[in-house]
Amino acid sequence: MKKALCILLAAVMLFSLCPFAFAEEGDSLERPVLPNGHPEDHIPYLSALGIGNPDLPVKNAGSLSVFVRETKRTSAPTITWQAYATGGSGSYQFQFMLLGLFDPPYTIVHVSGDFADSDTYRYTFHVSGEYTLIAIARDTATGQEASAYLGLNLASSAKLPSIQALAASLVEECVAAGCKTDYEKALWLHDWLTQNANYDHTYSHYGPDGVLCCGTGVCDSYSKAYYYLLQAAGIPVERVVNSNHAWNVIRLEKKWYYVDVTWDDPGEGGYENHQYFCLPDEILSMDHSGYSCPYTCDSYDCNYFAKSGDGAKWADTLAANVQNGLQAGSCAYTALLPEHYDMEGWWYSNRPSQWSLLGDNVTLMLAGKRSYSYGREKLPLTIFKAKDSDPFAWVFLNAAGRTLTLPKKLTRIGEGAFENDSRLLAVTIPSGVKTIESYAFANCGSLWSVRVPATVKTIGSLAFDRANSHLTLIVDAGSQAEQFAMRNGIRYLHPADIPASTETERSEDTWAFG
Repeated sequence: MKKALCILLAAVMLFSLCPFAFAEEGDSLERPVLPNGHPEDHIPYLSALGIGNPDLPVKNAGSLSVFVRETKRTSAPTITWQAYATGGSGSYQFQFMLLGLFDPPYTIVHVSGDFADSDTYRYTFHVSGEYTLIAIARDTATGQEASAYLGLNLASSAKLPSIQALAASLVEECVAAGCKTDYEKALWLHDWLTQNANYDHTYSHYGPDGVLCCGTGVCDSYSKAYYYLLQAAGIPVERVVNSNHAWNVIRLEKKWYYVDVTWDDPGEGGYENHQYFCLPDEILSMDHSGYSCPYTCDSYDCNYFAKSGDGAKWADTLAANVQNGLQAGSCAYTALLPEHYDMEGWWYSNRPSQWSLLGDNVTLMLAGKRSYSYGREKLPLTIFKAKDSDPFAWVFLNAAGRTLTLPKKLTRIGEGAFENDSRLLAVTIPSGVKTIESYAFANCGSLWSVRVPATVKTIGSLAFDRANSHLTLIVDAGSQAEQFAMRNGIRYLHPADIPASTETERSEDTWAFG
């Protein structure tokens, strides 16, 4: 069970500033802390601590030396060790680190805390495996340190399962709960961790057994536990780390996503959320810095708010906006995005921010999958975010199956070539064309856009006579086509302003060019 909820007033003050991007005192916003106020993890890397290879029994420092031995073992098991230091000034402090349970070898499972006077260390094991204990002695007068290593192998048993067996048993619970797809399993296992563990403010538990067995751990513990759980579920997963934080990258439906279970579990209970579940790099990188990942994470398909349906209410607003403007718009126009996003009880309206960007992109993706009416037609649209930070979106007609790309060998579009052709929605003219004669596209009532290359030097004055009033010419800056559009009051855009349309090749046998 979770501990009591955090003090409400403190939580409100923290979240009112910026729920997921705080800095340590004197730090920049590029070094955020967790939403309830505790800082990012400080992962103690062994090399940074000057600790040698655990295969070596002792590391001495001048006359200072240390060795360690087991003094007591009880069932469970709970083991007690004692360190003995000699040499130096004769005044020592000690620190203990337990390694194991994760590849590569010698990753930290538990730390006794900062250096202290006590020369004994006690730990209760919950999973079997090979471990290494490091005992570090520090001379309080000189600051010199010496370390000793002691290996142990705890055999697997009913009371002491392997970490893989423990993960497999949780996956069985997950399946029994009705989870069938990889997405459902990944989400259930994520939620099990956030609901059954709390962050370890003592910075002691770094192994996967921390959050799985003890109900507490730092980011290392969360990310390692999630790694084993997803491995047991057959879901591709890796860990990602920077200098002081760790999370996961997972593969769902043939695409990779970031998941930060730690940051979805702020507070001591009651604040669990999914705001870091299946994020692309463009969102995660806004508050996770200094990391590398071997996979491309650029999809929103499995993002929690897109997949769960919670984002549908945002898309509804934009879809209605698009449909209302469709009849009066051109092939590309802007539509208002939602003014705010309600993410699991938290209100985001400040722009630009990572959460308004996440909401915008989920909204655009979901709205883009809707079907829209144009007259009697049901047409898909390409909807994408405007380049500036204003809450607008470009809408572009994607005339799938109704877009004509003319043959590359064409050099002239003759008089009346497509006159009265009501089938055309969009036309791409090849760069070999130099002339478009009058009435070439006259009375084409459904024609939304025509891509006119800079090679076209002559356009008949009535080339687009009585064409669709929504017609937009896509032209190169400074071209004859741009000047023609300006003289005749026809909408025009430059290619850089719109995405590439879906094009369908047609042969000369299908279309008459005049």
